[in-house]
Amino acid sequence: MTTILGMPLRAGKTYSRFNVGAYMKTQKQQRESLAATNKSIQDKNRLLKAARQKLKRVDLKISQINAEASVRHEGLQNPNANSKGGEQFLSNLSINRRRKLPTSQLLAPRTKKRRIKETFQAALEINGSTESNPQPAIIGLVETLCSKFPKDAVASAVCDQKLHAEHITSTVHGTSCTEYENSDENVLRSVAVYYGVGVMGKRKYIKVRQSLSFKNVFSRWKKMTRIKVATCSIPTLVPYYKLANFLDGINIGTLLPVESLCEESGENVNGYYRDLKEFLPRLAEFYLKVYKEEDFNWFGNHFTFKVAIRGDGAPIGKNDQSCAWLLSFLNIGKRFLSSEDNFLIFGANCSESCKTVEKYVSKLVNDISYLERNVFKVNGKNVKFEFSEIPNDMNMLCFLGGELCNSSKYFSTFSTCLTMI
Repeated sequence: MTTILGMPLRAGKTYSRFNVGAYMKTQKQQRESLAATNKSIQDKNRLLKAARQKLKRVDLKISQINAEASVRHEGLQNPNANSKGGEQFLSNLSINRRRKLPTSQLLAPRTKKRRIKETFQAALEINGSTESNPQPAIIGLVETLCSKFPKDAVASAVCDQKLHAEHITSTVHGTSCTEYENSDENVLRSVAVYYGVGVMGKRKYIKVRQSLSFKNVFSRWKKMTRIKVATCSIPTLVPYYKLANFLDGINIGTLLPVESLCEESGENVNGYYRDLKEFLPRLAEFYLKVYKEEDFNWFGNHFTFKVAIRGDGAPIGKNDQSCAWLLSFLNIGKRFLSSEDNFLIFGANCSESCKTVEKYVSKLVNDISYLERNVFKVNGKNVKFEFSEIPNDMNMLCFLGGELCNSSKYFSTFSTCLTMI
C-alpha cells in the first residue's frame, strides 16, 4: 500500500495535491514532544544547581566548624587566644555578604543602623568600655582611623558629615585662635602693625583692628561682631591697652631728662636724651641679631659701623620750638634715610642754639671720641664705630662752627670758609 507522510492511501484513489493538513499535524506533535523534553531537562538542571549550591554551603559550614574547632583546641592550650578566630571578627559567610553590599551613604537606613550598632558593640568589647563609659571606645576608634587610613581619606569621610565637620572645625579653630591671640607672636604682629611706616597712634590702631576682624551689625544688643569664614573667627590684633602695657614694659635703655643739662642756665626745657656710650653698642647688637652679616655694607672693614648723626630744630606755633638729634648706620644701605632706621637720641622743646643743646653737643663730642677709640664685644664679635657723616642743614653747621647764621639775608660766611678750604 502506498503512503504519504505515514498516511495510507486507498487503492484506486489518486490525489492531485500535497496533504498539507496531515503534514502540519505531524509537525505539531513533534514540537510538543520536543518542548516537553526541554522542560524536563530544565527542571532537572534547576534541581542540580540548587543541590550544588546547597552542597557548597554545607562544605563552607563544615570548613567553618572545623576552623572553629581548631581555634577552640588552640584556646584550650592558650587561654589568651581570641574565641572569634584570631583577628577575624565576623564569619566568612557574613564577610562575603557584606562585601557584596559595603557600607556607604546609599545604604538602607535599617542596614546602616544595624551595622553601626554592631560596630559600636565591637568597639566597646575590644577597648574594654561600657555603654555608660564609652570614652575608651571613642579613643580606640579615633586611633584606628588615624593609624590605619590615609589622612585624605579620613578628612574626606569626616567632611561628608557636614554638621560634625563644622562642629569639629569650629572647636579646634576656636581653641587655636584663642591661643594665638594670647601668644607672643600675635603681640609682635600687633607691634609691627602699630609701627609700620611710622607710628600709627591709638585711634587709628583701634580702627584698623576693628576693620580687620569685625563687621557692623544692626542689633540693639551690640554694634559689631567677629568676621567668620566657614564658622571660624578671624584672629584679632591685641587690644590697644594690652599693646600699650607691653610697649611700656620693653627695656629700651636709659632715658635721661634734659633738665639735668640746663640746671645752671636757668632755661625751662623739657625732654629726654640717651647716653650715646650705652645706646650705640645696644643698637649694634640689635642689628646683628635681626640681620645677617651679608646684609651689611662694611666698606672694607668688617664689623665697623659707619654712623651718621644729625640734629635740627624747627619752630612750632608762635613762640615754641623743638630740637631733635637722630642717629643711623650707613652700613644698612638706603634704609639709613628711612624713619624706621633713624633713632631719636635727643628731643626737647628748645631751639637748636640754646645753652642746653650746646651742653649736649659738648657731651656728644666726648662720647664720639670715646666710642671711636674703643673696641666693643657684641654677640661674640669685636665691633668698632666710626662717625662718618653729620648731614645737618647750614644753620646747624654754622652753630657747630661757632658762627652766627646770617644766611637768611646774606650768604653764610661759614659756607664760604668751607669753599675756600
